[in-house]
Amino acid sequence: MIEIEPELIRIISFPSIDRSIPQKVIEEGGSFSFRCYRNKRLDEFLKELDLSEGKSTGIPTIQEELRNNGSPKARFFTDDGRRAVTVEILIHPDF
Repeated sequence: MIEIEPELIRIISFPSIDRSIPQKVIEEGGSFSFRCYRNKRLDEFLKELDLSEGKSTGIPTIQEELRNNGSPKARFFTDDGRRAVTVEILIHPDF
């Protein structure tokens, strides 16, 4: 699900990132290695935007592109049960 608000874009993906990835790594938006793709539709959407390659590089690529654009880092949240992951991308202040 994608929500667009005046100050941010919020993407909620069901299910979340696998439990083998530490919560701290998710919150930092860093890179990690995992090869089980569970949300094919979101994966294809991000690939079309050149924000993912299907090689566990989506989160670092998103952060790099936002940094190159002068935008704040994306924020990543998930619950303890890992039912969903929420990504918040803040709209560039000059937009």
